[in-house]
Amino acid sequence: MEERLVADLLKEEKTHWWHRAKRALVTQCIPPGNGKALVLGVGGGVICEELKNRGYDVTAIDLSSVSCAHVAREFGVHVMQADLEKTLAIGDSLFDLVVATDTLEHIENESQLLHEIFRSMKTSGRLIVTVPAYQSFWSSWDERLGHKRRYTGDGLGRRIKDAGFRVKKLSYFNTLICAFVYLYRKSPLYRKNTVTGKSDFSTFSGRLPSLFFNGYYFIERNMIALFNMPFGLSILTVAMKNG
Repeated sequence: MEERLVADLLKEEKTHWWHRAKRALVTQCIPPGNGKALVLGVGGGVICEELKNRGYDVTAIDLSSVSCAHVAREFGVHVMQADLEKTLAIGDSLFDLVVATDTLEHIENESQLLHEIFRSMKTSGRLIVTVPAYQSFWSSWDERLGHKRRYTGDGLGRRIKDAGFRVKKLSYFNTLICAFVYLYRKSPLYRKNTVTGKSDFSTFSGRLPSLFFNGYYFIERNMIALFNMPFGLSILTVAMKNG
């Protein structure tokens, strides 16, 4: 990911409607408890704070030294700077929960990482994953973020099952904005923002967008709790190690 985008993420993750919506959806899938949680790809680290507030003992791993330093300083989380492409330097059967939000798409060999996650989890452990959807949506934004691919629901579910997990829930989300984002990334405005290095998040920020999208995503989360969305810009998966 571009250094500029890392800086934007650290500044905006707590308040921007996009990040708040994803985080609220993920935390909706997290059971209460006081077990051990592993966060892979910490970003700005706010999900680590959410997990701590729910009673989890949190460990985080990220390649970015900037993110690691920020999360350790701001949230008091044990953070390891490491390359997720390699074997994780953690023991077997340690974690009750593993969270990888918008992480797998950055990994060349995501199957190896999923097997490493499986190894590190307790028998009853839960895995929560989010990824971007549809390779047809690929754009220079993916390249700036350091993505290797985008996913379909079937493709993501198959990779997770191949690692030994049982998929409990698999749903698209960001459904309302799916068509709009596709058109925007084909537009002259998007090409202009790409040239200037402007972030997509800063393009669609402000009080009115926040009010609208915070309301919409409250509705979408409740819908996803009841059934799986058939399409969307992103995919959510909840999987169990066993049972």
